[in-house]
Amino acid sequence: GARALGMGGAFTGVADDATAAYWNPAGLAWTSGWELTGMYSAGMNVDRTFNYVGLSRNTSMMAWALQWVSAGMSDIPQYDEVMGYVGDFDYGDNAFSLSLAKGFDMASVGITGKFLRQSLGADIATDDAVNGFGLDLGLGLILTDYARFGLSVANIAGELGDVEDVNTI
Repeated sequence: GARALGMGGAFTGVADDATAAYWNPAGLAWTSGWELTGMYSAGMNVDRTFNYVGLSRNTSMMAWALQWVSAGMSDIPQYDEVMGYVGDFDYGDNAFSLSLAKGFDMASVGITGKFLRQSLGADIATDDAVNGFGLDLGLGLILTDYARFGLSVANIAGELGDVEDVNTI
């Protein structure tokens, strides 16, 4: 969100909306009820796109969130040494995640599991893609009414395919 980007890394300590799933999953425990957030951007230079959708819910037992982050480019010219221009291809990164958080008196903890997909191809039939996973952990502390502390460690355990699995175009 705009607030988080404006605050830079400081949002990790005050993450208190649906975007907490991205910045610090422990912050989901500081949200209330249902929250839906999103961002759509198209028309950027070189046919780039960046999209985000997040849904969160805080209940009396725990908080959870689902999110999707997508970035990519389309219509990238493809050339080879023999024939020259051979067509266009697309590139895309997608991350789907599930976050869980639990709040205590002055602290909260959270975890995010991510499924990652990176694709490079002309179309679905010839798409070269690799899949992977990631894991994020978060901690939040309420120090005073006016001060919070947050710690987030992203991609603790993670892997995105194997370089040998991807065919070059």
